[in-house]
This record gives sequence, C-alpha cells and structure tokens, in this order.
Amino acid sequence: MKKIKLLISALFIGYIINTNGQNNFKVTSTAGARLVSATSINTDKPMSFGGLRVLSTEAATVKLRPTDSVREFSSQTAVLGINESDNMGLAAIFTVHGEPSTNYKVSLLDNSIEINTAAIGSNKTMTVNNFTLSFDNTNVASDLTQQLSNDGISKFTVGATLNIGASQTMGDYIGRFIIAIDYE
Repeated sequence: MKKIKLLISALFIGYIINTNGQNNFKVTSTAGARLVSATSINTDKPMSFGGLRVLSTEAATVKLRPTDSVREFSSQTAVLGINESDNMGLAAIFTVHGEPSTNYKVSLLDNSIEINTAAIGSNKTMTVNNFTLSFDNTNVASDLTQQLSNDGISKFTVGATLNIGASQTMGDYIGRFIIAIDYE
C-alpha cells in the first residue's frame, strides 16, 4: 500500500513540476473587413424593336444592334421598319451604380424570352434571343467584367434579335428579360 501511495505521490509531483515548466506564448493578430456600397442597376430606356411593317406571311428576324440601335432585317420582302421618330428601334440602356473603380460583372440570365400580344389571333408569341451587350460602343458577350468609373457609375446597352413567325398576329408585343450585376 505504501508503494502505491508513494508511486501516486511521485506521479502527482512530477505532473506539477512538468506543467509549471511550460512557457506560455501569446500572439496578437488583426481582423478586418471592407464595406462597399451595394451595386444597383437602373433601366434608363427599355428595349424596343420599334414599329415594324409586315409585308408577307413568311418568317423573318430583326436584329437590334446595341451599339447604335440600328435594325437589320433578314428579309426586306417580309418586314420593314417604320421610320417615324416614335417607331424607331432602341437598344435597352442601363446605368450601374456602385463602389468607385471596382470591377463588376454583367450577366444576361435569359438566352431566349417570349414576348406576347393580347390581340386576337393564333400566332401571338414571338421569341427574342441573341442578346448582346455593348460597353463604349463595343459589342461583347454576357458575363464580361467591367470597371465602374471614379464616380461609381457605368452605362451599357443591350440589343437582341426578334424572331417573327410566319403569319404572325398583328399587335403590340411585350415581354421581360433579366440582367444581373455583381462585384467581381
């Protein structure tokens, strides 16, 4: 029994001596964060393919260039633009606001959208696709990184292609497309 008490006492004393012999090292570090203003986007002007005169029952396309809002017709025997000031095509114009001199990315979330009319007829839906962005009159694909100016503002335009079906119903058509922006 004495041997067991002696052994336990020796182990306990050895533990105390061993733990007291350790040195504590401390280090100080930092934590940080950078808060930036949230990005926002405004639609300055919605996209419009303008007034179109349908000349036949054949299908056609109208491409609206984002750089200058010029309309290109696949078949001038099927469709022509009305050139009055209220009926001209107009690429969509957007303004981005955010942290000055930071990079942001624009993504077109729709590959193809439908636009519809409430007019009476059987062919009341058209598709819009091939969306194209333009920054400073340079056409680019979606998901391109851009930089906000020193005042935290950037503008860009969006064009697309309208697909007019054979025997399309006459009327006013409308639909929506989605654009997303985020810091890169």
